[in-house]
Amino acid sequence: MQTTRWLDSSGNTKKVETEEHEVFFVNGERVQKLVRKDGKDLTPDQARKEQDRVNKEVLKISKPGYSNPDKDEITVSRLLQIVTFSRPRRVGLNGRDTIAFDFAGDPHAKTHGRGEDALKKVSGTIWIDEADREVSRMSATLDENYHLGFGLLASVAKGAMWCSTRR
Repeated sequence: MQTTRWLDSSGNTKKVETEEHEVFFVNGERVQKLVRKDGKDLTPDQARKEQDRVNKEVLKISKPGYSNPDKDEITVSRLLQIVTFSRPRRVGLNGRDTIAFDFAGDPHAKTHGRGEDALKKVSGTIWIDEADREVSRMSATLDENYHLGFGLLASVAKGAMWCSTRR
């Protein structure tokens, strides 16, 4: 389940969206199929459209010689070259012991790809569950405007906030 909280300029939640996906792999590529949105099953029409989208994606991935040009996997070593972590501390979160770190992208880091480029423009805090060794929560703020496709495909304004919490 993925929960997205839209925050206002004061950091207060103004909208919450949830999505549940079935996840499977085709030739090592992750494919997600939306099955529920905001706690409700998709309508038959929405489910048909989603299945058509998934079928097209599976066909594309299944073709010989396919390589994903949008694949933006960032390795831990690249992450450590682009982002600086500071202020490690132990914090209780939802009754669990976590280690929290502040992070900030290095605006001068050399990047390759959209994901790395976006990462260097973000700062925030990450909480890691000590027992599970998984990210429990992450809160991030965009430190400068970010444009995709020269702003024609998407533009995100400086100060945009994102928060994700694992259940």
